[in-house]
Amino acid sequence: MDPMMMSLERGPAFLFCSPAATKVSMWPPMEVSMKWPPVDTTKKWPAMAAKKKRFPWGHKRNMEELFELNEKERLMGAATGVYYHGRTSLYTRDKNILIVGDGNFSFTHSLAARFGVATNIVASTLQSQDLLKTMFKDVEFHIAQSIKRGVNIRFGVDVTKMRENSDVNGRVPYDIIIFNRPHCGTHGADSDPNVIRENQLLLDDFFSSSCPMIHPVTGEIHVSIKTNWPYNLWNIEKIAREHGLVVIKKVRFPLWEYPFYVNKKASGDFPDNTFCNRCTVTYVFGMKKP
Repeated sequence: MDPMMMSLERGPAFLFCSPAATKVSMWPPMEVSMKWPPVDTTKKWPAMAAKKKRFPWGHKRNMEELFELNEKERLMGAATGVYYHGRTSLYTRDKNILIVGDGNFSFTHSLAARFGVATNIVASTLQSQDLLKTMFKDVEFHIAQSIKRGVNIRFGVDVTKMRENSDVNGRVPYDIIIFNRPHCGTHGADSDPNVIRENQLLLDDFFSSSCPMIHPVTGEIHVSIKTNWPYNLWNIEKIAREHGLVVIKKVRFPLWEYPFYVNKKASGDFPDNTFCNRCTVTYVFGMKKP
């Protein structure tokens, strides 16, 4: 009997080990392309095609997707019973609050909306008002709504030199100073050692400037920052300890509590772009007790 026919009679297992069958058992066949995916997934899975059409930039999140994520966060927060009215889980109207580095003032607007009357808030940003209008398309809306609720808005405030700025040191001491998503704005990947070092210096100068501005006993400094790589390399807790601060608590950033908040990159070629809020934690620092 022909060896080829014998190998076929003995089954597939013998087919792949038979010397006579090497020509047909070769895998993968030489004429088959190994491109991936082998088929157009948008035709096989219509849902994927619809998502690709809505979000053509893949991993880059646009406004529509972020709003959907925010809504999920708010629903989750409401389900766990942490959505307070007239206050938030961290802030109340009776506290003297300074917000720094709030690029488009959407966080300020959200907090003021929760308070109703927010004359206890001073909010600031590094850029001038004219520059902000060219960076963020929604900044005028957030500023107008914040001022309507009594917020004191200040421009051109450098977080590393706040003690010399009369726009923000007039209400010293503050009960709480808030700095969300600190970033030096240096071009380059966040994992670049030079960018990491610049952000460490920014935090060091911020703590040096803000510590004298809070109440020495009850004052707090809140910094919201990502805790995944490479942001964990910033060593924020170690830098804070060098300025006499200790971690009172760490809480997941409650995005559902701030209905108008949309985080912005605020630097680079597309400052109005958003970024993912995942792995963001609010560090609550207080002065170390003697």
